[in-house]
Amino acid sequence: MKKFLLVALAIVLILVAVPAVYYASLVSGSDDEEVPAIASQTATRTTTEGEVVGFIDRYDAHAWLGIPYAAPPVGDFRWRAPTPPSPHEAPLVATRAGSMCPQISMDGEGGAKRGALVGDEDCLYLNIWAPATARELVPQGEDRLPVMFWIHGGGNSIGSGAQSWYNGSLMAGEQKVVVVTINYRLGPLGWFRHPALGSSPEDASGNYGTLDIIAALRWVQDNISNFGGDPGNVTIYGESAGGVNVLSMMASPLAKGLFHRAIVESGGYSPYDRNVAENFTDESPPGAALSGKEVAATLLQRAGRANDRAAAKQLLDDDQAMASFLRRDVSVAALFSVYRGSSLGMLQSPAVFGDGYVLPAEGAAELFSDPARYNVVPLIIGTNRDEVKLFLALGSPYLRRVFGFPWGFSDKAAYERVARYGSALWKASAVDEIASTISSNSGAPVFAYRFDVDDLRDLLIIDLKEILGAAHAFEIPFVFGNFVSPFNLVHPESWRDERDLLSNTMMSYWAEFARHGDPGTGRLGEQPQWTAWTDAPGADRIMLFDYESDAGVRMSDLRLTEAGVKAEIAADPALTDEQYCGLWRDRDGIPDPTRCQ
Repeated sequence: MKKFLLVALAIVLILVAVPAVYYASLVSGSDDEEVPAIASQTATRTTTEGEVVGFIDRYDAHAWLGIPYAAPPVGDFRWRAPTPPSPHEAPLVATRAGSMCPQISMDGEGGAKRGALVGDEDCLYLNIWAPATARELVPQGEDRLPVMFWIHGGGNSIGSGAQSWYNGSLMAGEQKVVVVTINYRLGPLGWFRHPALGSSPEDASGNYGTLDIIAALRWVQDNISNFGGDPGNVTIYGESAGGVNVLSMMASPLAKGLFHRAIVESGGYSPYDRNVAENFTDESPPGAALSGKEVAATLLQRAGRANDRAAAKQLLDDDQAMASFLRRDVSVAALFSVYRGSSLGMLQSPAVFGDGYVLPAEGAAELFSDPARYNVVPLIIGTNRDEVKLFLALGSPYLRRVFGFPWGFSDKAAYERVARYGSALWKASAVDEIASTISSNSGAPVFAYRFDVDDLRDLLIIDLKEILGAAHAFEIPFVFGNFVSPFNLVHPESWRDERDLLSNTMMSYWAEFARHGDPGTGRLGEQPQWTAWTDAPGADRIMLFDYESDAGVRMSDLRLTEAGVKAEIAADPALTDEQYCGLWRDRDGIPDPTRCQ
């Protein structure tokens, strides 16, 4: 029994880990298996490629799963900008999600062993949920509904838009919106720079996953009105890497006009330098160890095309031959084997490049200081109070472990100290400074939040409230209202009423923001007033989400700056040099040179 509970805890910790969250047991790319997916003629809709037939999901919602928004990016279409999907004469039965994009498996994915390669390159599919209605009664004109376009997280290397916790039926049915979730290319298939692949500015960018998201937004513009959605009122939202990708859409000139509001949950924006992503490590400027050229040289050697790195570098000069080799001769398995995976299944590969065409080279501070250089829209942006505890729980030296999983503290004070500073830095750089910059110069409102819920179940002597608290990704079930596994394992039944109340509150705010660009007092006007960010001293500027039995939902004047948090870190005598150097890094991720070697 104890071993079973330990395994259950391990699954909880792994599944809830965003970027790895939600991509385990149900990530087999599956649809929601709780409801039999039986096609319904009332869910027949027309798209630019042909008719699609969906089904009746829960909460009086129609659903359409596995609709292709682009042609399969295989063969000569690998590492190219996505192209439109082919038309189909027969109606497409959209009752089952499309394949997830290639990624490294976590335990439980379709029966695959941990570390196995799963998914398929033919993976550019989206899913739609809308309030159920007869075809002839689909809302039109001014009655069309707000569209909420979800971009999943997973470190841009794992995940899928089809996991059950992203099921949009509750949001669509109760909040009267149209929900879209998507797949996009991941890992080195989604982000990879090599000069041989650049036959157009889009292809040369290396930002194929970013281009996929843009292609899906274009598909929504062309088709969503036939599902009752308003193409003139599209809200993009995402969490973790999905939040990064939301900010990428704000940054990309190619996404201009494709969306009208944005929600960033635990994101941030700091694109890779294109030279770091592409060049050899001994070039000037130097590239990363897993840059496009370094990976290509490794692949040539492993394929027997070159005896050593020097010989491989000579072969790389033939762009036509290299493009053919990379697109046609390199299997997905061979490609992924070059990269190192973390304990969460995420590949340690560069992603999101400041190429100068798809995405500008500047980071958040520079880019968002000039509203002429990005897509200005109303914004909700926030983090969770204990963001980094999720990652500490998976690898901190301050926890005792049994079978590799946390069992208790070896140094609780150090654990809490590192978690507090790390989470504060995340909030300062990814929320407060972005909110301050955008609100002060763009004229568009910014609404900030922090998620504080930490009332979690205890497993034997394991105190999840202290080990995890309000950790990374834990807000997602509240946003979608889906407390399926693993979330039902960490949220005890004793908190169900408070849990559901807060979830309804957050969904109401999110939907009202999607409708009007201001969360206000929620869709029904029953929630506390959520006011926009202001730099005025002492003024309320951030919404805090917690259970009513704790501090509840309320506004706060809480504000952090990166410089202020770093000053506090530098002045803390309790921090060891190792802890200090792990926390204090500049915008390029370089530790403090005055104290760290």
